[in-house]
Amino acid sequence: MDKITKQVNVEEIMAEIRKEIEEKGYRSDAILFSDIPFCAGRFEENIGYLHDNFSVAAYRPLGSGGKLGALNTIRKKILRKLIKFYVEPVVEDQNENNKLMIACLNDLYFDMETMRKKVNALEDELKELKKK
Repeated sequence: MDKITKQVNVEEIMAEIRKEIEEKGYRSDAILFSDIPFCAGRFEENIGYLHDNFSVAAYRPLGSGGKLGALNTIRKKILRKLIKFYVEPVVEDQNENNKLMIACLNDLYFDMETMRKKVNALEDELKELKKK
């Protein structure tokens, strides 16, 4: 194949694309940022929840149940003492990871709001330019 054949194929493909665009009735208007759905309130609400609940407890309260409740409680206390060296560092790492994730999400939300304001300003400017 030579270069001319490849160019003809590209032109044919572009013609097909243009035809499809015309058939489907796509407009050449710019999509406005406000047309894109986004639940900012829900995002903010979820970040708030994560912020309030980022900490993971190394241990939960010991529950006693039934006739062997006291014995089970003693067993659980002994087991906790035996695995403390393993569980506590994992929980500390998880809590630190949760804090960092919340910080990243807060930064993302702030950046997103900043970008939304800039895009809205640019859209307003574009509307003014189209009027002229």
